[in-house]
Amino acid sequence: MSIIVIDSKVSVPMTNEQKESYKEWLREKYSDYESYKRSSRDDHSIETYIRTNILTDDMKTMLMESEPYMNVRSEDIGVKRIQLYRQRIMNKIKYMKTKLGEYAYKEEILEIRRQERERARVDTENRRINFQRILMNEIGEERYRVLMNTPGINENNIFEYVRIQRPAQETGPVNVKYTKKEINEKEAMEGMKDDCCICMEKHSMNTVIEGKCGHQMGKCCFQEWANKSKGHVYCPLCRGNCDTVWELKEQVMWSTNPLRGNRGNRGNRGNQRFPQTPSL
Repeated sequence: MSIIVIDSKVSVPMTNEQKESYKEWLREKYSDYESYKRSSRDDHSIETYIRTNILTDDMKTMLMESEPYMNVRSEDIGVKRIQLYRQRIMNKIKYMKTKLGEYAYKEEILEIRRQERERARVDTENRRINFQRILMNEIGEERYRVLMNTPGINENNIFEYVRIQRPAQETGPVNVKYTKKEINEKEAMEGMKDDCCICMEKHSMNTVIEGKCGHQMGKCCFQEWANKSKGHVYCPLCRGNCDTVWELKEQVMWSTNPLRGNRGNRGNRGNQRFPQTPSL
C-alpha cells in the first residue's frame, strides 16, 4: 500500500478557468442564491464535481486508495494515517463547497448583506426615536434639547443623567398602595418559606408584604425600604415595581352566635354552640 503524504493544510490550487467553469455550472443548476442555500446541503453532486474537476491527481488517488478503509477499525499506523488524510481532504471539499458557492453568488450575497445592514440601521433608528419620544414626554422637549447640546451628554448617557439629576419634586416619597390578600389560619401561623429579602430573617406570614414579582419581605422592613425610595419603590431582589403590593392578612370568620357579638374568630370556632344562659 503506497501512502501519499498530504499537507495538513490541504492546499488546492485553482485557476480562474476552473472557478468560472464551476460558477457557470452551479448557476445553471440553481438560478439564485436562496435556492442554492435550501438544496445544496443535501446535494452531493457538488462534492462530486469538486472531486472530479478541481482536486489534484494526488488527492484523487488518495481518495480512491482510502475507500476500502473508510469504516475500518485498525491499530495499524498506515491505515490510521490514510484515514486521516482522507478526512482532511473531505473537510477541504466541504470548505471549498461553501467558499465556491459564495464566489458563484457573490453579487447576490453582497446585496443580501446590504439589505441586512439597512434593516439593522432602520431598527436602530426606530429604537432611538422611540427612546427620544419617551424621554421627551418625561422631561419635556425643551429640556431634552438643552441637555443634548450640553458637552459630555449624548444619547448613550442622557437617561442615566436624567435619573441622577431628577428634581426633588419628581422623586419625592412614594405612596405605596397596599392590597389585602387573605390567608387561612394555618398559613398565618407559619413562617416565611424564604428569608426576608431585606433583613434576611423569617417573619410570620401574617406580617408579610408580597410584591407583584412574588418576592416576600416583612412589612416593617418594606415600609422602611419604601421610605428611603425616591420616585418608585423597587423589589430589593429583582428590581420589579413595588408601588402596589399585597399585604397578607389572616382571613376573618365572623361568628353567627349572638353571645359572641361581631368579633372575628379564627377557623370554625365562630360556629361553636354555647350553652344557654339560665334565666333569672
